[in-house]
Parts: sequence; structure tokens; C-alpha cells
Amino acid sequence: MALNLKLSLIAAAGLTLAACGQAPDVAQSTRMNNSALLFYDDTVQGASVPDQVAALNEAADRLVRRSQINGALVGAALGCGVTLATGSSSTRDCVAAAALGGAAGAVLGTQRGEREVARRVALVAEGDVARQLNAATGQMAALRQSLPAYLADQEAELNRLTMQQIKGQITQQEHDIAVLEIQQQRLDLGGALELSARDARTAAANLRAATQRGQTGLDWHIQTADALVDDVESAQLEYDLMNGPLLGG
Repeated sequence: MALNLKLSLIAAAGLTLAACGQAPDVAQSTRMNNSALLFYDDTVQGASVPDQVAALNEAADRLVRRSQINGALVGAALGCGVTLATGSSSTRDCVAAAALGGAAGAVLGTQRGEREVARRVALVAEGDVARQLNAATGQMAALRQSLPAYLADQEAELNRLTMQQIKGQITQQEHDIAVLEIQQQRLDLGGALELSARDARTAAANLRAATQRGQTGLDWHIQTADALVDDVESAQLEYDLMNGPLLGG
């Protein structure tokens, strides 16, 4: 008998969720892919700058995914067209029933159901987001330490190529091909950082949306995501990564 009742409640909950609607999908970001980099929370230090940037991209991607509003209960609430604590009588009934499991929600009533939604629904998992923020900011800090030497090496290589050309050790064509390769590396680096900045910006927007829908305790997360955006963008400007180096022949 108890088993039949449990199965009935599960079925009722499923029907209620279907009736209330689905949560909107959030578009996934695109970024550089590096199959050799399967990092999680560890900061990549001592690796090449391109590998560090790829690791930053991965961390920023996870940050976006962790910051997305999710969960079946949230989907039910949003599908009903309401926030956690407002809406018409019919939509409040929908949220309460979806959150508490169909018949059980009907028994407890709409008002108590709304309180249960506010109590039980975490729009985003604060701990998961915090871990990804720490991973991304740590990776960016490591990258900042590596960037000056990396870019200095590129400048030294450009000077070497110029001297080789002047001395007749390489042709003009060989010089130009090598210079263009360095320029492309610089542009790729700037573009990859732009992806990370965009992801951090998206994560901050997701967290603000969760706050607007009633979740508390995300102030630090939002501030840290905003700071990550500023850090990445300042690095782009500081090293002029979006335009590439000023190359001469």
C-alpha cells in the first residue's frame, strides 16, 4: 500500500511538472578546445602560456555552467511564469504543487507551498560556483605571472628575425612568415582571453538573475565574477593583445 502511494505521488509530481512547463535553456559559450587539458580545480602553473590560457577557458566554461539557474523545482517555478513568491492564484498553485509533489502540495496548500519553494529551491549552488570562481581567478593570477616573460620572448624573437634578415641569414619571405606566426599567436591569445571575459560576464549575469528571483548570499560571487572580468580585460589592454604586437620588417 505504501509503495503504491509513493508511486502515485511520483507520477503526480511528474504530471504537475509537465503541466507547469520547462525552464528556459541557457546558451553554452564557445571557446578554444584543447583535448590534452582536462583540468578541474587545479591551477596550471609552469606550463606554456597557451596551455594556461586553455585552462583558464575551461575554468570559465565550468563557471558559466555552474552559475546557470537549474533544477527541476526551479524549472517548475519558472515554467509557471512566476518568481518564487509572487504570481496569480493559479500560478501559485502550480509552483506549490510542483515543488512539493502534486497531491502532497495540494494538501499543504498554496501558501505553505510558496514558503517551501523559497526554502528548498537553490537557484544556483553557491559552493560549486565559489569553487569555479576560485579556480578561474587562480588560473588568471598564474597567467598574469607568465605573460610578461612570454611576450618578452616574442619580442626578442622578432628582433632576432630582423637581425637575421639584415645579415642575409634568412629571406624576406622567411622573415615575414615567422613574424606573421608570432602575430597570430598574440591575436589567438587575446581572443581566448576575450572568451574567458565573456564567460565571467555571463556568470555574473546568471548570478544576478538568481538574486533577482530570490536567492540570497551571492554578493561575494557576483563581485568576484565582476573582478575576474576586469582582470582579464585589463590584461588585454595592458599587453595590447587584441591588436597583436607592432611588427616591423
